[in-house]
Amino acid sequence: MRRRFNNFFLPCPCPHPSRHFTAAVFNESSFMRAFSVVVGRSCFLPSASCFALLPLAALMGRTGNNNGCDLDYSPEANGVVVRAGRPYRYGRMVPKG
Repeated sequence: MRRRFNNFFLPCPCPHPSRHFTAAVFNESSFMRAFSVVVGRSCFLPSASCFALLPLAALMGRTGNNNGCDLDYSPEANGVVVRAGRPYRYGRMVPKG
């Protein structure tokens, strides 16, 4: 990550660097904090072989076992589909497995 940050952002790629992109504001530490938020809201979609930014899916509980649900891309639905591993009643929390 450090190498990528240095390759892409140093020096600033802006044609006219402004006071908003000073080293005190736009630095490796702030980049890493922002990047961790993005990674924390992303999910891997096996059918599409990619990560997707899914902020609502990040709100689901994470269990790491088979009693939760699966997220994947569905070409038929042209979107991400959530499939529960077991039946749930209306209003029950569905943990992300």
